[in-house]
Order: sequence, then C-alpha cells, then structure tokens
Amino acid sequence: MRRILPFLLLLVCIPAHASVAYVQSDGSFSLTTAGTTQTDTLTHTSTAGDDILVGLSFKTATRSVKSITATGAVFVPYVGEFPNGTSDMATIWVCHKCAAISSIVVTITGTSVFETEVEEYSGVVSYGQAVAQCGNSAQAACANSANPQGTITLQDANNIIVMVSASLGSDGIPTAATGNLRDAGRTGTTTSHVAGAFCDNTASSGAVTCKVAITSSAWSSVTLELRGGTSPMTDHVESYGTGNSNDQNNTQNTFKVPISSDLTLPGNTAICWITWPGSGSTPTVTDDKSDTWTKDKEVDDASNQDVAIFRTATTTGAHLVTFTFGSAFAAGSSIAAHCASFNMPSATPDATCGAATVTTGPLLSAAP
Repeated sequence: MRRILPFLLLLVCIPAHASVAYVQSDGSFSLTTAGTTQTDTLTHTSTAGDDILVGLSFKTATRSVKSITATGAVFVPYVGEFPNGTSDMATIWVCHKCAAISSIVVTITGTSVFETEVEEYSGVVSYGQAVAQCGNSAQAACANSANPQGTITLQDANNIIVMVSASLGSDGIPTAATGNLRDAGRTGTTTSHVAGAFCDNTASSGAVTCKVAITSSAWSSVTLELRGGTSPMTDHVESYGTGNSNDQNNTQNTFKVPISSDLTLPGNTAICWITWPGSGSTPTVTDDKSDTWTKDKEVDDASNQDVAIFRTATTTGAHLVTFTFGSAFAAGSSIAAHCASFNMPSATPDATCGAATVTTGPLLSAAP
C-alpha cells in the first residue's frame, strides 16, 4: 500500500504550471546630475504578486547600489555590478512576488549620473542563470562594439531572459535589435553620461539572445533568466535562490536573500543553505524580523567551496535574510544561497489537491 500511495497522489494532485509573462513598463528614469539618491514615481501602480525588476546603468563604474526601497517591498541585487573598465556599469535588482508599489527610492554609494528602468513580470516562480558580458570581476575593459547584448541557454521551455545594458551617452539612446526593447534612455549626450536599455526575449528552447543597437562604444551588460514552472506537491512551500555574489564590483562580506510573505506562514520552518569560497569563515545569519537562526550542518573544503544549512521558525511577513562573513571576499567570488519553507500536514483539505493530509498555504516551486 505504501508503494501505491505516491502514485495515487500523483493522479489526484495535478499541479498548475506557471508561465512567465511581461506585464508592463513601470517607468524609465534619468538622474542627469550626479547624485546619490533618486526617487522615481512609477508610471503604473504595480500589481501585488508580480515581480518588479530594476535595471540600473551607471557612468561612474566604481559605485555600488546601497539599496532600492519601496513601501512593503524587498529589493535585492540579483546580478551584481559589472563594469566595462571605468567606462560604465550595469546591474539588476529584483523584488520577488512584490507588494503593489507606486514608487521606488534608489540609493548608491557615491555620486554618479545613472539610468533606471523598471519592468513588471507575472508568473515568475524562480530566477535562473545570470551572466555578464563585457563586464567582469577583473574590471577589464572590453572592445568597443555596436550591440550591447546577453545570451542564456534556457533551462525550461518559454522562460524569459532580460538584459540590462550600459553604454556611453555620446553613442545614442539604444534601439531595438534582437528581442523586445522595453525601455531605454540616457542621462546626457556626452561621454560623461550614460545610456541604459532593458530588453527581454524568449523561445521554446535553446540559446536566447537579447540585443540592442548603439553607435560603437564601450558597454557592459547583465542578463538574467526568469523561470516559470510547475508547483511541487510536497510540503515544500517556497524557495528563493540566488546565483552569484551580490556585488561583483567591490569586495564584500555580506550576502542577502529575500523571501516573500508566502514563505512565512504560521508554523512554518525556514531552511537556508549557503555555499561560499573555502577560504572564508562561517557566516552568521540574521533577518530584518529578528528571528533566531540555528546552524544545523556545515561541510568545509578549504581548497574549494564550503556549505552550511541554517533554520528558523519564522515570524510572518516578507523577510530579508543576511549572511555575514568575518571578512570580505574578492570581487567575483562564487556565493550562492537557497531558502525554503516547510510546514506540518494539516487535516484541512488543501484547495489545490483536495486531499485531507497535505499542507496548507500556497505551493510554489523551488529555485534552482
């Protein structure tokens, strides 16, 4: 009977498939005089539960984003700052399953002109691969060309890739080349200014490219995969994962992972694992709700990567989990984290499956 039960559950509980879709542009904004903070009033109030992606393009390539804030929302860097030498730099920040917001505040570490593009997507279950082109941890300059671009081989059919580029203001506002140009702008028309673009593209499978066109110049780009998928049928409620160090431009000792309010239902236990270079110390874990995190297991490999698992009984609401190391890592270090939530079986029938011994709460798929 025990061998038959899982098969029977598969017949009864048919999960829903989520498809990623572009919703709308929520605005393109230019900070034309060098500064450290910009408040952007969005062109639409976003829909609660959608993902909000913010593409940032800087002229001063030594700056980093300190924060992006909005009422009730948690934004984190998913693809860190990638400069093309000292010419320009691009990055992507995300708010996963975001609250409805009408404005954002962008704060950076020092003065710079910068371009901000805000885009809204529905059906994002998790984030996949992240790549940088003509921007790298060594901050080496790449050869000039006329097509800022990024390419990712899709992990799932019909995923969407998004690309954010930074180029010199003197080389024009980027125009469409391959994929869908969602927004573009520039802070000015000289080499002291920067132009930015946000495009997306999709396919049923294979390698997908986003590309924009400019007059040949120094440019950088970052590209991110948005994944749909199928909800699991276990007591796994939600996961959120990141694929690389938050900040490739500067050394750092912190790494942050957002978890949405779905993860923190009453009675849930959140579990996070993190892997980091073997030369680093074990991180401490905190969050913005003052939960107590306990380390369950750590495996060390000094010549490669270390990994540890932490857990907590979470309070309700969206959280920002911070892993703090004893010392900063070199730029471009490989760091990844993945958080999941589990709850106890309930006697109340679940709306998705209709069974009497499945979990409560929304069932969302795991991040990679």
